[in-house]
Amino acid sequence: MTPALIRLIAIIITAAALYPSCSNSPSEPTEQELPSVKDSIIALGVGNRWNWRVTLFAQDGRDSTFIDSLRIDSVLTVDSDKWFFPGQPYWKLAFANRSDGCYYRAFSHGSLEPSFLYYKYPARVNDTYKAPQAFVSGSDVWIVDSVRTMTVLSTDTSITVPAGTFRCYLYRYAWTNGLFYSLEFLAPSLGWVRADTYVRLPNQQYFRQSSKELVQFVAGP
Repeated sequence: MTPALIRLIAIIITAAALYPSCSNSPSEPTEQELPSVKDSIIALGVGNRWNWRVTLFAQDGRDSTFIDSLRIDSVLTVDSDKWFFPGQPYWKLAFANRSDGCYYRAFSHGSLEPSFLYYKYPARVNDTYKAPQAFVSGSDVWIVDSVRTMTVLSTDTSITVPAGTFRCYLYRYAWTNGLFYSLEFLAPSLGWVRADTYVRLPNQQYFRQSSKELVQFVAGP
C-alpha cells in the first residue's frame, strides 16, 4: 500500500454532519447540494462511509482499478475533542475536527500520543504548514512529525468524480525532497472527493502513480 493511500484513510469531521448518499452514474454527474454552514472539512460521524474507485497507473500501461472504502466505526471523547476511529487496519488512528481544521493522532502505545493538524480549515490560498505521516505495521500505527508539507492551493475548485460535481479545497501534500506529492480535493462538510499521487522518476519527470475518486458517500445511522 502506498504512503498516499495510507494517508487517505483519511482516513481522517463533526459527528452531526450527516448527508444523503451520493450514487450518481459516472456519465451523469450532478451538482451536490451541500449545507450552507460548512463547519468542518470532513463529515466525521459514526457509520459514515466513503467508497472510492482507486486506479493504480503503470508505466507499461497495465493499469488496475479496484474499490476501496473507509467507514468510521467508533468515537472516543478526550477532553473536549471527539476522536473518530475507522476500522481495520486503521483502528488505532483517530481524527477530530477543531476550529482550525482536521487533526489526527495515534492511540496505539498505551498513552495519549500528540495530535497533528492534517487539513487546515478554514484556510487561505498558499497557507503552508508541516504535515505528519502515518505509518501502519500490523496492528500498530504511529505518526511522525516529518519533513513533509501541506499547501492550500485553492479554496474553491470544482471537480467531477463518479459521485458528482463538488466545490473543493485543494491541498498539495509533498515531501520536501521533491520525490513524491499528492493533490487532494476535499469538499467542506463532506470530505475526501479525489486524490492523485505523483512520484518523480529517474529522468526527473513526474508520473501519476494513483488516483482515488469518490463513488459514494453513505451517512451513518
